[in-house]
Amino acid sequence: MATVNPQMINEVVKLSSIVTKSKKSSIALLILIVALAIIQFILPIAEKDGTNINSFQALQYNSYHWAFNYFYFIILVAVLGIILLFLSKKKEISCWYDFSLWTLSFIGLLTFMIALQGFLKKTTSLGIQDNALNGVVSFFIIGICAFIAIGKLFNQYEKIAEKTKEKMLTSDFKQAIKNKKIIYENTIHLNPKWYVTMQHPDPIKMAVTDKEIIISSIPLTKIPLQNVKSVTLNSLYQMALRVNCKDGKKYKIMWAPANKAAPYILLETQDIKENLNRILKKAGFV
Repeated sequence: MATVNPQMINEVVKLSSIVTKSKKSSIALLILIVALAIIQFILPIAEKDGTNINSFQALQYNSYHWAFNYFYFIILVAVLGIILLFLSKKKEISCWYDFSLWTLSFIGLLTFMIALQGFLKKTTSLGIQDNALNGVVSFFIIGICAFIAIGKLFNQYEKIAEKTKEKMLTSDFKQAIKNKKIIYENTIHLNPKWYVTMQHPDPIKMAVTDKEIIISSIPLTKIPLQNVKSVTLNSLYQMALRVNCKDGKKYKIMWAPANKAAPYILLETQDIKENLNRILKKAGFV
């Protein structure tokens, strides 16, 4: 079974964020939406007696099956897409609306196409054959629109992430790291629940000095390096690592992106584990 690589998703998200930082991305999105509407009057979704039937012409057959209302669905998507585009220019609205629209459009397009193909294969009395050209081109356009929407969402959350980074630096944390050399730092979740990736709470800051691990939790968490027995990946929940202390205490640590639009990546948690073990080994504590 094929698996989705979070790192690949992360690279796609970053690429889309770079593309959408350009002002031309909004113009490109508008052109794509208009093109999506126009091709409904040009490209076929079926054919009869050798004559192509575009999605607008197919409405005359909607009494036979609901999938012939494909034209209404695509035009609704196009209208909503343009409305959201202009609203985002006039005032700050959540890019989740854009992302949700194009994600649902993907699902809706597939539903209409599969339903129409299934109906035409079973019903030969109408003399109508399937033609997927409209669906393929529409799918491609919606895919690019979704790509742009992902980038817009990432960039919006990037602005929020800057505020989140400021919140992580609590007064206690600042005082604890004052005048100390930071060997390693990262953003994490401390003792996360198994469903943390579904909630995506704000991360906290972890800084490592030559003597202790300092975490900006409330209250502040300090783990002396000399008290650390081992750092291992959690056997039950591989997304988190476990810091086992000599006094019996255990801390679960999981890498967390400051930008909530970015995916959780196991390799980042493994990287924290490797860095902690490297620091502990160099200091002679393990």
